[in-house]
Parts: sequence; structure tokens; C-alpha cells
Amino acid sequence: MQMNRFSVPSFPRRRESSFSSAFRMPAFAGMAMALGMLLAAGPAYALDLTEARSMNKVCEQADGYIKPVTADTKVLAAEVNAKRKAEYTRISQQNKQPVDVVGKLAAQQIVKNGAKPCS
Repeated sequence: MQMNRFSVPSFPRRRESSFSSAFRMPAFAGMAMALGMLLAAGPAYALDLTEARSMNKVCEQADGYIKPVTADTKVLAAEVNAKRKAEYTRISQQNKQPVDVVGKLAAQQIVKNGAKPCS
């Protein structure tokens, strides 16, 4: 090993086995893998209204709002009903009709278009 006053001692590099070099991951790949596993641990997917209807997990009430048939559609029903209420309110103000009348008229149209009514 030669050294002068300006050089840093160099030591022979340790040779890595092909196994350890093949399985070394860059830092970003490790973070991406961890993020992927975290996301996979969450719900598989969230139902939308069309899927919930086709699976008979919601039904249409006579007042223009949907009713959850299963526990996993309660959040969906709350979101859809909040949007419907806002729209029914807008239409009722525009037409000077009570909100419940607008909802009942909408319910008739929704069922006429193929949605399953509640029994």
C-alpha cells in the first residue's frame, strides 16, 4: 500500500456475493414497497352507487333518498343523500316547491329509470 502525504489509504474492496447485490434495493424502492403494502391493507375498493344498486346493497325510498341495505353501504348512502338533498333544495327554491315534493317526484323518475324501490 503506497501513500504519500496527499493521498488517502486505499484498501482492497470486499467483493460482494451475487446474492447480496441482487437483493439490494435503492431507498426509494423500499419506500414504494412499504407504501404499496400500506395501501393494500386498506379497503379493497369503495362501492359507487351503480355497483351498490346492481348488488342490491341499496334501494330507493319513496322520498327520493337511498336506503342502505347492508352495513358496508351506510357511508355511500349518507354521501349520496347529502348530494341529493342539496340538489332537491336548489330545485325547490328555483320552482318554489317544498323540498319533500321535489324528492318524491325525483324518486318516481329514479325508479322509472330502473332503480330498485324499497319494499
